[in-house]
Amino acid sequence: MLLYTDLVRDIARDVARRVPDLAHIDADRIAFLAAARCTSHRTGNLAICYGLNRQAEPTFSVWVRRGTRKVIAVSGWVQMRVPRVYINGREMSYLILLRLPRLLRQNPLETIIHELYHISEGFDRRMRPARHGALFDREVRRLMNVWLANARGDLPRLAQMTLRQLEGEFGAVLAQGVPSNFRLPIVEPVRGPESYQRAVPRLYPGHSLAALYQVRPAQQLSPEETPRVLTERDLVLRHYHTRGVERVPAEFTRYSRNGRRSLALSA
Repeated sequence: MLLYTDLVRDIARDVARRVPDLAHIDADRIAFLAAARCTSHRTGNLAICYGLNRQAEPTFSVWVRRGTRKVIAVSGWVQMRVPRVYINGREMSYLILLRLPRLLRQNPLETIIHELYHISEGFDRRMRPARHGALFDREVRRLMNVWLANARGDLPRLAQMTLRQLEGEFGAVLAQGVPSNFRLPIVEPVRGPESYQRAVPRLYPGHSLAALYQVRPAQQLSPEETPRVLTERDLVLRHYHTRGVERVPAEFTRYSRNGRRSLALSA
């Protein structure tokens, strides 16, 4: 029995240890969790990295008169923020959500390195200012090859295994994940810090507010039941297999971790 989210953390620790360009990463301050919406469909992202900044600046949506930059309607003020995430009593700086079992339809290693590369060099809850594209992908592959050339033990082999291969070796593949009501970002209504007249040109450069404008309700607000704080007690343990996914008792976490302690993952 394998707890895959623990394996990914072990990979990240070893990558930070052996790849100088990723030495700023503290894997123990990254929450590696499975997304709640689990799918084996071939299309869609495989994982996503979030910087757990405390909160963003209040903002609002605008509606613009066609063919102009004149704002004719604004929404109520909102603030987007992320929940606080605690693992083993420690607040996390980043969250990497794994799309299982889709991630494990193929070798997942490049995706794992890809998400780690998004983390800022200051490890300050922000993202690296680098765009996706050919240069980004080349750098990710270079970092992956550096790690593979320097890693020891079984970890490089396990890091590249698909779901079928992991099942063949461990019998069952489990992962800790977020609950179904988890959302990112959290969008909440707030009192506006300034007038719309001053805020529109500041937040939307080149635009101006019409003399007569509407204030519309803020859209896509987060439900009250959306968690504002996430701890280990809130996590959901799921069993991933080639036939689908099912929730299993949290007690299985202990058994899956015990099963990996005997493995010589790295030297």
